[in-house]
This record gives sequence, C-alpha cells and structure tokens, in this order.
Amino acid sequence: MLRIVFTVLIVVHGLIHTFGFLKAFDLVHFEGLSGSIAKPVGVIWGMTACLFLLTAVLFGLKLDWWWVTGFISLVISQVLIVSYWQDTRFGTVLNVVVLVGVILGFGAWNFDRRVQGEIENILAGPSTAEGKVITEESVEKLPGSVRKWLENVGVLGREKMRYVKLRQKGELRLNPEQSWSKVKAEQYVDTVNPSFLWKVDTSLFSILPVAGRDKFIDGRGDMEIRLASLIPVVNERSNEKLDQAALQRYLAEICWYPAAALSPYVTWNRTDDLTAKATMEYSGTSGSVKFHFGEEGKLERISAMRYKGSSENDERKEWFGEIKERRVINGIRVPSRVDISWILEDEKFTWYRFEVTEIEYPLGQGLNLGTA
Repeated sequence: MLRIVFTVLIVVHGLIHTFGFLKAFDLVHFEGLSGSIAKPVGVIWGMTACLFLLTAVLFGLKLDWWWVTGFISLVISQVLIVSYWQDTRFGTVLNVVVLVGVILGFGAWNFDRRVQGEIENILAGPSTAEGKVITEESVEKLPGSVRKWLENVGVLGREKMRYVKLRQKGELRLNPEQSWSKVKAEQYVDTVNPSFLWKVDTSLFSILPVAGRDKFIDGRGDMEIRLASLIPVVNERSNEKLDQAALQRYLAEICWYPAAALSPYVTWNRTDDLTAKATMEYSGTSGSVKFHFGEEGKLERISAMRYKGSSENDERKEWFGEIKERRVINGIRVPSRVDISWILEDEKFTWYRFEVTEIEYPLGQGLNLGTA
C-alpha cells in the first residue's frame, strides 16, 4: 500500500511541474505561478516533470537504482522552488517526502550491492568435489538411520553438488509477544568449502523495512541487521559463540544439500535406531546437531544446543527445526516447509516458519518444486 501511495505522490509531483512548462509557453493560464517564466526555464520545469515520471516508472518496476533519477529530480525541483519561492514553497514538503524515499532506496541498493559482493566471494572458492558420484560404498560406514535417509532422498548414484541456492518466504518474530512479520529470503551455499550467506527482507510494525544478512565463511559467523538497510541494530562478528551457532546452522541445513553429509569435515555417531549426531570441525570451529528420522528413513526433526546470543552471559539453549512438508526437486527429496523453534524457560517458542519456494542445483539452473 505504501508503495502505491509513494508512486502516486511522485506522479502528482511530476505533473505539478508541467504547469511551469505550460505557463512559460503560454499554453495555460495558471494563477499558482504569478511571475513570468522564461522559456528556457520552462523547459527545465518540463524536464523535471519527465524525470519525476520516469522515477515513478522505475520505482513501480522495482528497479533498485530508481533513487538516482529520484535524487536528480528533487534537486532540480528544489532549485526551481527556491527560485519561485513565494508561489511554490509548499512543494518543498513533497520534496522532503521524496528525499526520505530516496534515502531508503539508496540504503537498500547499497546494502544489496555489498551483500552481492559477499555472495560472489562465497561462490568463487576452489572446488575439488564436482563430478564425484555418491555410491553405496560412500555411505556404508554411516549409521543405519543416516544411510537410509540418504537412500530415501535419492542422492545415491548422483554427482555431488557444490552450490545450492534457496528462496524462502515465511514469517518471523523475535519474541513470543511480538506479532508475525512476513519475510522473503535468499540463501547461497558452498558445500565444498563449507559456507553460506542468508539474506532476508522483512519489516518492523509492517512499515519500516528491515534487511538482514547471516553469513558463515572460513569457520566464522557474521550477522548484520539494519533498519531501512541503513541503521545497524545488530552487527556481530569474530565471536566464538556466533561462530559455533553459524556452523551448527550450516550443519543442520544439510537436509537441503544432503551430499554434504559425506563431507570430510563431518563425522556421524549413532544415538539410537532413529537418531544420529553429526559433528563438524572446520577452520577451528566445531559443533554438533542431532538428526531425528522416521521409520521409513524420512528426516523428521533436527535439534541442537545452540547459543541464542553471543554475549558473555549467554548460554546454550535447545533449538530445533520441525519438517512439516517435503518436495522432490530434480529427483532429490528435501524439506519444503519448516518451523524453527527455541525452548525458552521450558516453553516452546517458534520464531521462524517458512516455505522453500525455489531451489537451484547447481547455481544458475532454475528448478521447480514437485510434489513428494
């Protein structure tokens, strides 16, 4: 709704500038501009109107650089307003509104550009695993439940995948009292050099945009959350607790890239007939996650003792993901709907529930979800 209102405001502001052009060429009698306007200046009024209308189109098309023409438009507009201040001073109010939008647009563009550089860094690592086929011999030493799971999801006889890209949509909240906020997210994973980057867009109170980025690379976690993509509210890195929590997230999410269960960095231990613990050590960071399976070899649940925060007083708490639905993607069965929860003060707190809307294996090959 706000997007529509802002687009209409830009269009209206642009159309108002056409009066300066029309008056300069005596095409209309407009009492709102009492002074005369030279034709060259009238052309500038007309160009400014066109720039505002172009800005509205670019914004409506959701092109991330729309703010460039928006900024140029409002600068020229304000110069014209100052030049005819007596008659046009109220246009400054509209320019202030446009300026706020331009600042938010620039923030989103700048944040996305920086994150894109980090994604390219993750995807540029050396690879030695592409082309290797997963065989029965590859899984024979794994606990029976893990072996049955890998057979069930359909990775045997397939080449190991290096890159995975996921798109998600869902809802999240930061505490039990908070209402749910809609979320769209993308995640990029390198399964050979264990790393991921998760980028999320949501809003605060359904009004203020919030952009976040969670990253794990070279055994280190890095989390950043910004209001309007500009104001940092979370900026954590180089912290042992965060590093371990990020590694555990990577390990838990091998359900979307199951061949990573055979990574040399991961060891498996049987807990019981339907549960196995995976432990991962990489670049000086280690952590464990439990995988809970059904009788037929389907992964039902993942759990771990993780740090919810990374301050000195934070302790590990029970964290788990419940798989609600599965889909077959390119012949591999993976979770498509998941709820993520913590146990806080002996009560379950579900903070993120989402659906995987798209997965690419490998990066660049778009694949649609099929029914499991």
